[in-house]
Amino acid sequence: MYGLRQMGWLVTAISFYVLAVGLLGSPTATSAVQQTGNQLQYSCPDLQVPDDPSCNRTCRETIGTALLGIYGALKCEDEPEALWHQVDDLCQNCSWGPSYCCWPGVFCCSEQDHTSVMLDGPDDCAGATPMSVFHLAMRGFNLSGTLDADVIEHLAFLNRSGLHTLDLSSNHIAGTLPASIGQLTNLKSINLNLNNITGELPVTISHLTNLQHFYASFNRLIGSLEGRFCTAPDSPLYSLILRANNFATTVNFTACSNLGLLDVSDNFFHGHLPVSVNNGMLVSLRASNNRFNRTIPEDIWRLPQLATLELANNDLVGTLSPYMGSGNNLVNIRLGNNSLTGTIPGNLTSNSQMLLLELYDNIGLYGTFPAIQSMVGIRTLDFHNTSISGTIPEIWASFPYLEYVDITSTRMTCCTSQAYVDATPVNDLLPKFLFFDGNLTQYDAARGIEDKDLLDPVQPTDLMCGSVQRDTSLQRDEWNYFDLPVTNNALSKQKWHISPVYSWYKNCTCTPGFDQDNSPSARVPVVKTTLWCKNWSAPWQGDCLDMYTFQCRLHEEPQLSLQGKVGLALGGALMFVVLVVAANMCMAYASKVRRLYVRAKMRLQGVPKHGKMSLVVTDIEGYSDIFKRAPEVMYCALMLHNGVIRAAKFANCGFVLEQEGDSFTLAFYDAFDAVAFCLQAQQALLAVQWPEGLGLDDEQHSIGSLSKRQPSRLQRRLSQLLTSGARRRSKPAVQSGQLCSVV
Repeated sequence: MYGLRQMGWLVTAISFYVLAVGLLGSPTATSAVQQTGNQLQYSCPDLQVPDDPSCNRTCRETIGTALLGIYGALKCEDEPEALWHQVDDLCQNCSWGPSYCCWPGVFCCSEQDHTSVMLDGPDDCAGATPMSVFHLAMRGFNLSGTLDADVIEHLAFLNRSGLHTLDLSSNHIAGTLPASIGQLTNLKSINLNLNNITGELPVTISHLTNLQHFYASFNRLIGSLEGRFCTAPDSPLYSLILRANNFATTVNFTACSNLGLLDVSDNFFHGHLPVSVNNGMLVSLRASNNRFNRTIPEDIWRLPQLATLELANNDLVGTLSPYMGSGNNLVNIRLGNNSLTGTIPGNLTSNSQMLLLELYDNIGLYGTFPAIQSMVGIRTLDFHNTSISGTIPEIWASFPYLEYVDITSTRMTCCTSQAYVDATPVNDLLPKFLFFDGNLTQYDAARGIEDKDLLDPVQPTDLMCGSVQRDTSLQRDEWNYFDLPVTNNALSKQKWHISPVYSWYKNCTCTPGFDQDNSPSARVPVVKTTLWCKNWSAPWQGDCLDMYTFQCRLHEEPQLSLQGKVGLALGGALMFVVLVVAANMCMAYASKVRRLYVRAKMRLQGVPKHGKMSLVVTDIEGYSDIFKRAPEVMYCALMLHNGVIRAAKFANCGFVLEQEGDSFTLAFYDAFDAVAFCLQAQQALLAVQWPEGLGLDDEQHSIGSLSKRQPSRLQRRLSQLLTSGARRRSKPAVQSGQLCSVV
């Protein structure tokens, strides 16, 4: 509750800081702060505040100067203009008091009725000077520096005027606490959490006889705490939070009769626990992660107000007291990772207010669970790595608020006979409200066995075992024995962790790469259950269990017969042939695609204008004479001729430079394309069906003979090489600049 009130004050302080910043440039704001040497002097006029004999103008100036001195000594050098250091904004029209009452984190008492001027702030101004500061909240102000004598002197003046609460948490304050801190005798609360304070707490802190709350967690404090707290009779100290420091001594707070909250966790304290029956007001004791190495006093269980007891990760010894369940207010018990022994007291489970019970990593705890039907509000049960035995009680199904259960590495088993396990379906080995799902998790079967030589070489150690889930399909009246106002949706949050030993490894299988052998002759005894009977620190109740498990053999691939090997060889050869054919087809297709891409790119370049190029000139022999004898027929033949030339030109990336009658002048970027054009054009002209009536007298050169002439073998070979894109790496036969005449 106190922490929530502090947060409310901080939010209020931030809101007033926003208000103060909003007053920038206001015509009524006044810059009246003077500086003497390194000390800022408060001299705001505060005209709206009338003088009062108890706190006149001089009184207010002294309070303001003290506040400036505190922040000036602790300000962060990286932010020189932060917060109070904005000198031009310090004097404001604060409607309810002096300007400093509107500064961030400053809470003042009113002048009329000695109450807080902050509507949602702490109201603790009794006996304070009007317009004085009773609460200074500088949490998270990015402060640095040390709490030296000058800072304490300013705080002491404010303390004499009415300062009751000081919050310097979440900053970067370093150094040690000075002995002069004992001057702050009127302080009721000091919060130094999350700083870099070192050294010992000064003995003079015992002079703070009105101190009710002291917070100094997450610092680097060391040394003894003897004579620091509760030295005066009936000390009002209620909260003492010293978590996460470097204390490494014994500690005793039994004289703090009003102590309600004690947190000394994450230190190096040792010896006895620091409380007793004298701490009758104690509500919460947190002492985890220390080195306390004595027994838990029975007095602790008799504390009437105790609600939280956290003693995990210590070296506590002894048995659990029979008074463990006598406190009806006890709701959280954390005793994990100690050296406790004995059985669980029966009255522990009679507390219906219990929310959390953790006894894990206490291998000396044994016996069965007592009847816990009264723990209807329980949320967490953690008993892993203990020697608890027995079965999961069916009554656990009636705990609708249960969220987490861990009974791995315990002695709990479903049955006492291997024959019964073999004859029972795996899900029937669990209570009816649980079942094994299909999710497999890895489990180390050798966990908890220190002497690995006891393991059978063929016994599996790494297994894959099914996890356990709550069955939410049961009807409400099948599990809600107490008729609580909850539904099946609450059950879906439950997480169950159960050791495979509980089901005698029937929910397990071998890890991948191994074959499971379930034959009776292949079974091997489980060493873990055999050791249960030999553990004298946690005696086994009843007959020893003869538990057996399957073997996991390395998976071996079957050997192929001669016919299988021959078939495999033939299949491989056939596959090789198919791959070769496919590769050849892919290469041919790729070559064609590449050729098309290169030619398209060459066409986009346009007519060659400079550099190396190849020129080709074509002409029809006797064109003029034939045109005179048969102009119409020759015109038709000219159209066929021109079509052949243009088609061959495009196919070989040529460009027409000039055309005159029957003559073409063409340019090529590559001599190879020029030669290919010549050969392709000649072959195409031989294949054209020329029109009759050209009137050629020479039979050898007649149109009919030309149309029927077939390319020679050399021509066909050249055409195949040229049109397929095959090129030699050697120098081409036709050089750039050579001319080729097509007849």
